[in-house]
Amino acid sequence: MAANDLLDLVADELEAAIGQTLAERRAEPARQFASRLVETDSDTALEDKSAERLGLKLAFVLLAEWHRSLRSDFDGPALVDLLSALIWLTAGVTATHGGGDPAWLRQGESR
Repeated sequence: MAANDLLDLVADELEAAIGQTLAERRAEPARQFASRLVETDSDTALEDKSAERLGLKLAFVLLAEWHRSLRSDFDGPALVDLLSALIWLTAGVTATHGGGDPAWLRQGESR
């Protein structure tokens, strides 16, 4: 599969998961998308180690790009809300997977 085809596929699936999450007003569609993506990434990595977590990386890049492109439409309070929500999500991940230590987030940084 070509890189653009994969990007389009992940974008379409991500958009559908967001739409379904909004329509159902619950997190399960988002969890189902994430589970499928992680499972597909794991299966793909068995065949091609260089593709490890490729779908997950693409999903993160797409979400970041979509949020970045919204910045011109957002004013101060909306940007504060967005950043607060991202910090809250990151704090949750840090609590559940990083032992509650914020320094855990920077372990993979290369400067």
